Amino acid sequence: LTVSAFFALTGEMPFGTGSVESIIARQTAGQLPKVGEFRTDIPLRVMRVLEKGAARRAEDRFASATEYAAALEESMGSTSSSFLGRLLRGSRGG
Repeated sequence: LTVSAFFALTGEMPFGTGSVESIIARQTAGQLPKVGEFRTDIPLRVMRVLEKGAARRAEDRFASATEYAAALEESMGSTSSSFLGRLLRGSRGG
């Protein structure tokens, strides 16, 4: 889910493109890039949820997709309508 959210927010694949093997190698070697490196308008609380969703250890991630979605929705709080609206319109921070 985090990779999908990363792509939706940035328009970039977090581990680049290429063969499946090369993507897996980059994923295994490193952490998910910070969304903030691509977009400066993403609230910190949303980035924290994405970081938890991308945690390397299973016990550090959300227990279920439902829990993940609820945390993401809550992290957007009162800004969720405008934030989601910008996201769906494809705004890139401008």
